[in-house]
Amino acid sequence: MLVTVTDAADKLGVNHQFVRKLIKSGELPAIHLNARAVRVRSEDLDAWIAGRESRGVA
Repeated sequence: MLVTVTDAADKLGVNHQFVRKLIKSGELPAIHLNARAVRVRSEDLDAWIAGRESRGVA
């Protein structure tokens, strides 16, 4: 399932700018549908969260 940057931010409890920073840095994979539309696979988002939890970063 694909989620918007805003939905990903809501799930993480952060603002959309932080999610865009993660995408730009390559830390969070994303799919660019066009120049403006970006989506994140929910599996990638869950994996990013799990990686943070396994490192003890809240």
